[in-house]
Amino acid sequence: MLTAEAKFNTKTMIIVKLQLVGSAEGGFHTTVTSIPREFDTFDGCLPPLPENLNKSFTKWRSDYREVEQVRSPINPDQTGFRIKPKGVRVSSPTNTTQDVKLYLNEWLNAGDSDWQQIRDNLISIGSQFKLAEEETRVLLDSQDIKLGYFPWQEWQLFEDHFSPVEIALRVRGRPKDKIIPAQACSKVRILLVVGRSDNINTNADLKVIQELEEKGAEVIYLMQPSIRELCDALWETEGYHIFIFTGHS
Repeated sequence: MLTAEAKFNTKTMIIVKLQLVGSAEGGFHTTVTSIPREFDTFDGCLPPLPENLNKSFTKWRSDYREVEQVRSPINPDQTGFRIKPKGVRVSSPTNTTQDVKLYLNEWLNAGDSDWQQIRDNLISIGSQFKLAEEETRVLLDSQDIKLGYFPWQEWQLFEDHFSPVEIALRVRGRPKDKIIPAQACSKVRILLVVGRSDNINTNADLKVIQELEEKGAEVIYLMQPSIRELCDALWETEGYHIFIFTGHS
């Protein structure tokens, strides 16, 4: 349990950091701290990643990508297309989403004593922060990027004992990982998308962009673009340093 009580003298954002070190096969040693320091550090061990969670997430991602392929814009060079039935679907992203949530909660609610103390402490501090109406964020700090794929905000513990929580991910590179330097670029590229501007004054935004352009930035303007025009611009190989949208969404 906590060895020091949280202090709520000021209204500041509290960041609860979960640092997870280990592997999906062997489990993760977990250390919990806060920024600013509102409680003493505590630690435990998250059990190995269960296979049913891994499989359900892979299935969800496959189902979702199939839906996205159906929604993708048609190639304008094609004069027509045919729908080729692949058979009857027995699942959907909605179904597999529920599976992922179910298996995630089974994993994070595991009864291992080393993990139980993490849960007990999170419930305690989350309830205190919620009672004091403190704004709270949860930061996952890990070398395993796969942990960031899962919807941690769906953990029932967060829903029950924290104020509406947002999850941030920090992935640490391994020592053997090589840092690939960014390609040299002669100027900053900005993609500016202007939507409908009725009853909205977008002139101030455009003026700032024009000032950047005068200072040497390369600005690509899209005025109320179609989906195809936007997709083509986003897929340009040169890429962009800054994306700006102004107007009605």
